[in-house]
Amino acid sequence: MNSTPHHILLYNILHHNEARRAFKEFLDSIDCGQMLEFLDEVEQFRTISDPTELRNEALRIWNHYLSPTANLKVHVDASTLEIINSWILEQPNTNTFDMATDEVYNSLETDCIPKLLSSPDYKGLAPLHKAY
Repeated sequence: MNSTPHHILLYNILHHNEARRAFKEFLDSIDCGQMLEFLDEVEQFRTISDPTELRNEALRIWNHYLSPTANLKVHVDASTLEIINSWILEQPNTNTFDMATDEVYNSLETDCIPKLLSSPDYKGLAPLHKAY
């Protein structure tokens, strides 16, 4: 398990409603809010048991966040996109988006958290971080 300071801070933010809301606002301000939306939708996707519903939702998530024409593009590696696309076409399962979520979490941790820490917006989150 990753236990870097940025990883711990991200974990704490994501598991605290007020901090998560403020972080989402910060992400929206740097055009990255779709990353949290994607993660939330994948979490919901993982609870689906009906194969038809799973396939339909996998296609919706793909079209909304990952396809070349996605409205709210989440950037992940091209090879990851190819693998996910093939899984969706063959038989999606609750793990279909795991590689993409790993990349999104990594991007939040390595890119967005450092930007947050150097922004004036962090002052509002700092007291929440110290509460942990």
